Amino acid sequence: MGGWRTLLVITLLVLCGLALAPRWQKVMAQQEKRPLSVSQPVPQSGDDWALLGDRLMLDDRYPQALFAYRQALTLRGGDARLYAALAVALYYQNGQQLTPEVRQWIDSALAAEPDEVTALMLLASDAFLHADYSRAITLWTRVLDTPSPRVNRQRLVEAIGMAQRLADEAK
Repeated sequence: MGGWRTLLVITLLVLCGLALAPRWQKVMAQQEKRPLSVSQPVPQSGDDWALLGDRLMLDDRYPQALFAYRQALTLRGGDARLYAALAVALYYQNGQQLTPEVRQWIDSALAAEPDEVTALMLLASDAFLHADYSRAITLWTRVLDTPSPRVNRQRLVEAIGMAQRLADEAK
């Protein structure tokens, strides 16, 4: 796959899903106020571990993010967003490969919440990366149809349009 596709997929995933989540916006604001350092106290709650995982993901520190998310899972139990976050961290740690373990976390997220935006965005972005534009469009349309406030609808419509253009060119 071309480097531009990888960059585009990452950008679309961030813009359409993860970066727009209220929790991610909070993390971004906190990160600007205080950079991650070794001297910070160890998180004590599952929510704190999940926030740390989010911060580590922003820094592309996938193994550390996975550790933080697993700590959150141990302390507070799982939910759709946490399962999806684990899937995304694993996906990028594994070089954008939809491994059986990544798929398992996605399946867990969608079982807990069938319209979990991050899980659907990951599937759509992976489909786009592998030039399965019709599947990407179907999944992005499904995300667009959710009432989630985490979705930037304008960016999602642009992503769908780009996938449609690429699908038309491939014919």
